[in-house]
Amino acid sequence: EEIDQRMSTRQLIIAVAVSLGASGVAAQPPRRPAPVPTPAAGANPNAVVVREIVRLVKKATGQTGPLADAPIGTELVSGDRLRTGGRSAAGLRFPDQSILRVGELSELVVTNPRRRDARLVRGELLANYKAPGRITGGNAIAAVRGTKVHFKLDDQSGEADIRCYDGRIFVSEALTVALRGRLQKHK
Repeated sequence: EEIDQRMSTRQLIIAVAVSLGASGVAAQPPRRPAPVPTPAAGANPNAVVVREIVRLVKKATGQTGPLADAPIGTELVSGDRLRTGGRSAAGLRFPDQSILRVGELSELVVTNPRRRDARLVRGELLANYKAPGRITGGNAIAAVRGTKVHFKLDDQSGEADIRCYDGRIFVSEALTVALRGRLQKHK
């Protein structure tokens, strides 16, 4: 009886070992972190690329261009606008892999992709910058220094609520400059 019990224990161990080997559990190599994506050959180094879309995202060329759907892979160059609809969002990637996540009912103008500069016309965004950049909106300018920042604009008052979650930012009021004899807000 003792010999039969040892035999059945050995058979059980062998059966478990064989089933693990067959399922690939024992044969899997250790996981490596995913590589950081690099721009594809021929990609525009002067463009921000739409990388994520939730529901409705539109793009317009320049300030007065008509809005059209912005599928994943759409490039935004200096002066282009991006607008999100209700319960919608977009993820944008700068050439240096810095990220902007644009919230619902928001509008953003890319002012300088290489320098990571953007202007929030309305709504909110979350930025994760790898290098210095600038976000303007309403009556505020935020000089972002490699940080995670939430920038929300009050549509009625034009006031900006800026929160820094990591690193640091420098915030000031929108500049007022004299241009050809008259005062004008700098955007």
